[in-house]
Amino acid sequence: MSENSAVATPVPAIQKGVFIEGVDRMFKSVKEAEAYLRAPKIKAALDEICGQKKELSAFLFDKQEELIEAFASTKMRRVKKAEFAKLEKALEAVKIADETAFGFIKDNADAILSSFRWPKTGTTKPEVRRANTVLLLTSLTNDEEVSQWIFDNFEAVGVAYKAGQPKREMPQSAMDALQKHRDEKKAAALVAEEAVDTPEV
Repeated sequence: MSENSAVATPVPAIQKGVFIEGVDRMFKSVKEAEAYLRAPKIKAALDEICGQKKELSAFLFDKQEELIEAFASTKMRRVKKAEFAKLEKALEAVKIADETAFGFIKDNADAILSSFRWPKTGTTKPEVRRANTVLLLTSLTNDEEVSQWIFDNFEAVGVAYKAGQPKREMPQSAMDALQKHRDEKKAAALVAEEAVDTPEV
């Protein structure tokens, strides 16, 4: 290589991230940054629930995702309106698709939509759900007594997990629509009440 040849210099990678004022680190996403800010509030809420049981509080914080999943897996899952809408949209796409293999789905799309239910992985019987959930929790805690405590107090623990969540205000248009619906419902109730009270001639 001649003396006049340019030496290739590696270009440093430009990293995109989220910074918080006063915090000497970079976060990969807004979600990660929010989790960092919320962590102390969640820990404080769990400490309040657990009292002097610091190890239990730390366990509840560290195993948040696993514990939520344990409770969700033994709970009956119902199909939400948004999920029905997604299924309906998917079936419509199948109907117009030029694919003979979709024939059965096309012919029975309405029946598929109206009868769709999530598999029954949970139970409506409280005693059975408790036993199943405690069993799953014990696989995490290795202590049935602690698992029983978590089950009995998980409603409060769930509230602690939401500590520090940013409040998302409802758009004004949505609030106006809700108020209009309430007013119309109230007016209809008054009309119905007057109709009942009015004596027949």
